[in-house]
Amino acid sequence: MNSWLFFKTAVSRVVYFAFGLFVVLGLVTPSWRYGPFSWWPLLSFERLAGAPVTPGVLNLLPVIVGLGWLTARLANGRISPSALWHPPGITLPLAGLTALGLASMDPASPRRLFIYTGALALMWLVYLFTRDERPFLPPILATIILIQSSVALGQFFRQGDLGLVTLGELPLNPAFSGITVLFARGTRWLRAYGLTAHPNLLGAILMLALLLLWPHYGRSRSWQKAGYGMVIAVGLCGLFVSFSRAAWLAMGSGIIVWWGDKRPFSPTRHQFITHLLPTLPLLLFILTYGDLALSRFTALNTPIESQSINQRTSDIQIALHIITANPLHGVGMGNYLSAARPFNEYAVVVHNVPLLVTAELGLPGLALWLWLILTPFQLYRQGRLSGEQIAPWVAMIVINQFDTMLWAGSNWQTGIMFGLLTGLVAQTKITHDESTAIFSTSLRQNEASKTRHEEYG
Repeated sequence: MNSWLFFKTAVSRVVYFAFGLFVVLGLVTPSWRYGPFSWWPLLSFERLAGAPVTPGVLNLLPVIVGLGWLTARLANGRISPSALWHPPGITLPLAGLTALGLASMDPASPRRLFIYTGALALMWLVYLFTRDERPFLPPILATIILIQSSVALGQFFRQGDLGLVTLGELPLNPAFSGITVLFARGTRWLRAYGLTAHPNLLGAILMLALLLLWPHYGRSRSWQKAGYGMVIAVGLCGLFVSFSRAAWLAMGSGIIVWWGDKRPFSPTRHQFITHLLPTLPLLLFILTYGDLALSRFTALNTPIESQSINQRTSDIQIALHIITANPLHGVGMGNYLSAARPFNEYAVVVHNVPLLVTAELGLPGLALWLWLILTPFQLYRQGRLSGEQIAPWVAMIVINQFDTMLWAGSNWQTGIMFGLLTGLVAQTKITHDESTAIFSTSLRQNEASKTRHEEYG
């Protein structure tokens, strides 16, 4: 018995550690092709998903999480088919979107199949594990924030990359074409990338991690509060130097919803001041570099900003054309660019999730997306979600009107973030009726077990 208990405990610890390490590496590595995911290579492919790649041992982390978690649940007798769909308002539309996405993919494009099937698989792994196991996320979030923000701040002050090639950092020079910059004080300023492929992705990662960590900071005590406060302060500065307008707006929206919710607590003046303390370094950044941030809203006639706006306007029009031509079935997940390029050879993926979902999955996809998006608000009104749970969800909706960085159908990193966020809002409080049903089911199982025991001695 002791050996069996030791085995189950060891498996659970390995799974939890693997999950945390996977989420951290997944959100601090620009690509699974290089950086940490290429360390300790296992195999070498001349062509996989469109390019040569040598995946490393860390690519096995999601496999370890999935198989280890399934083993632990089987060992503990915690496999319940009926619980798989709970809560139905989140899991069912998520399953519907997944089925539509898989059915719509073009089998003639192995690269797209690999990328988008992988993104959906990772989303489901993170979603189910977060929903059912409720892992303790603050250390994971704090690690992500510290790594990404430290690199981002170094890039901003240096106005170039830090040479972290082994970690997957991209070569960054604001003078080169293709590098994302802003124009202020008569020169080009590098927008920090951190360890991501784009400043907007950096902004989305930091925004989400900060909104999830900040409430925990308010509940912490002594040295933990000081530690998390420092992490939040660094993270806010990292978010600032991403110069992502969408992430800033989403962060502000999430804070307003969280602080505006009066059900979890009524903050005293001391608590309110405590929550504001991590913003002091950000205020110094605003005083020093506020004109750079302001230029993203006022200098819209500069070539850099006007090109960005014109591109987004053009892509919205193209998306509407695609939707009009394919209203029921869409063009298929991952096929947006192939459908958009005939309209404009320089088209990019539309920076709006509802339009992207409708263009790729048709009106049924939009209906499922709306069902998924609106369900947490219903759960919130029922008192089954708290303000700190609904705040990141609101922030996701806001950022998804201007970008696709928090949508599962973009890439594997966005799949991880979307799975994490949906898993958190699926952690609903159990109602009285559900509690009674669970008790009745448990009672019936105990009675059945007792009967079998009496029959077989």
